[in-house]
This record gives sequence, C-alpha cells and structure tokens, in this order.
Amino acid sequence: MNFNIKDFMTTDFSYWIGLVQSDGGLCRWEKDKKIRYRLDFNNTSLLLAKKFQLGTRYFNANVKIYKFRSKRNQYSCQFVVNSVIDILKTMNIVYKRKDFIPPYWIIENPKFFGSYLAGLIDGDGTVSIKRKKYPQCRIRILSPVRQNKLSNLIGNFMKCSAFVYEHNAGHTTCPCLEFYVTPKNSAFIKTFVLPYLNLNYKKTMIKRYMKTRGL
Repeated sequence: MNFNIKDFMTTDFSYWIGLVQSDGGLCRWEKDKKIRYRLDFNNTSLLLAKKFQLGTRYFNANVKIYKFRSKRNQYSCQFVVNSVIDILKTMNIVYKRKDFIPPYWIIENPKFFGSYLAGLIDGDGTVSIKRKKYPQCRIRILSPVRQNKLSNLIGNFMKCSAFVYEHNAGHTTCPCLEFYVTPKNSAFIKTFVLPYLNLNYKKTMIKRYMKTRGL
C-alpha cells in the first residue's frame, strides 16, 4: 500500500501521533509463520476513542469502537496494521516503551509540534493547579520510560524547562515529564497547544489559569 508522506503533514495527524504514542500500544504476534501487528487504543474517553478512529482513516482503514461490558466507560479500538507497519515505524509510531520521538515534520514546525503535544497531554497527561497562595499550572506526562528527548523539544519550542524524574504513583514509581505554564511559554501554549486539546477539563483549567494570571 503506497502513501504520500505529505498527506500526513497535518495538525490532526500530528495530534493522532501524540495520542497513539502516549496511550496506544503496538501488539506483535506470529500466525501461520507470519509476523502480525495490531495497534490498540484503550481509554475511558469516547471522544478520544473517536479521535483515534478518525486518525486511522488516513490509512483508509475502517476501525470500530467497542465498549467493554465489564468495565464502565472503557472504550477500545483495534487497528490491524500489517500492511502499513513500515510507514508507522518511519513515523516513530512504535512500541510504547520507546521514547516519544515525533516525525521530522513535527520537530521542524511549531504548529505540528503543538498539536502533537496536545495529543500527548490528552492521552496520558494531567493538568493541575499547584499551591493556593501562589498558584502554578503544572502539566505532567507519564510514560514507561524517561522522556529526555521530548524534554529537549519542549525546551527548544517553548523556551522553558521540562523536568524528567521518577514520579511516586502509590505503590510504584514511573517516569514523569513535568513543565509549568509561564509567561515565557504562554503564547506558544495559547497559539499551538490549546486549540488542539480535546479533553475540555484539561483545556479549561489551563485557560482559566492563564486568565487569572493575565497571560
């Protein structure tokens, strides 16, 4: 199956890559002596499941959304990618335990990077307000491995520090990338990230913080 890479250079697909890298998983198995691949997406948000489904149409796929009967508000998509696995690897849409490294066109364009980052935040990110007296808006992205390369990209595009450390999540720890909304990066976030965030509660929290701080 042949594709023109330029057809994928959109904000919608850049967002989809971030969503898949943060909350998707590539399964690999053998059947009839052939290696098979499937891209899985599971989330409690029907909206994000629909966004995943929409992105698969770039590959002319017809992916369905399933709701788990045994789990409340849990949605699943399965995208068989045997015929497109090479182009997915070219775009760095690979196994989840890899670094979040976007394709070259995202690294070179703030609009594409902003929408890609929105996908990461929607998929496996959290937004919270830290401290009451002197509030800060904190954005975290959890992942199975330390995202040092993503930290550097955020620093390059947003002119701010993105900290990578081991986050204590109850009985275990996991790598976490963390940065704050500041006067230095507020213009970038407002122009290139907020328009592409789809989870309203995350977008609203950032917008309210910016408004109260006059950013």
